[in-house]
Amino acid sequence: IITGMYPPSMGTQNMRSTYPTPESIQFFPQYLREAGYYTSNNSKEDYNMMKPDGVWDESSKNAHYKNRKEGQPFFAIFNLHTILVEFRCSKRNHQTQVNHRGMILLCYISASNSIILYVYIGISNLNKGARLCNPLPSPAAPWTNSKKN
Repeated sequence: IITGMYPPSMGTQNMRSTYPTPESIQFFPQYLREAGYYTSNNSKEDYNMMKPDGVWDESSKNAHYKNRKEGQPFFAIFNLHTILVEFRCSKRNHQTQVNHRGMILLCYISASNSIILYVYIGISNLNKGARLCNPLPSPAAPWTNSKKN
């Protein structure tokens, strides 16, 4: 997403590679900076290639769009690191709690227990992420077949 290009088209396919970014490629925030936007990233920089200079005005765990000049348009990213960490840590905890009855998987996904577990954890974490971003109560997801009394 950061470049708008598929990694193989740039020669940066391998995960967490140290391949340099081709000089002809700019990251999306660089175009915004050239247009006068203040760009901030709080704080993940996992681009699968080396980051060129000048991508962000500010990129750190303290980065915030509020640090821009008054009236300056902005583009800001805030990463919620808790979801990925929970996915890694919660795999064991969900193993005995997964109720896959009523869970509908796409036809090309194998319905093995490990796949169902990963889908379940992924859905659970998406719901947790949604609650972090929007603390309003949400209705039960249609795949849970749960009914509220």
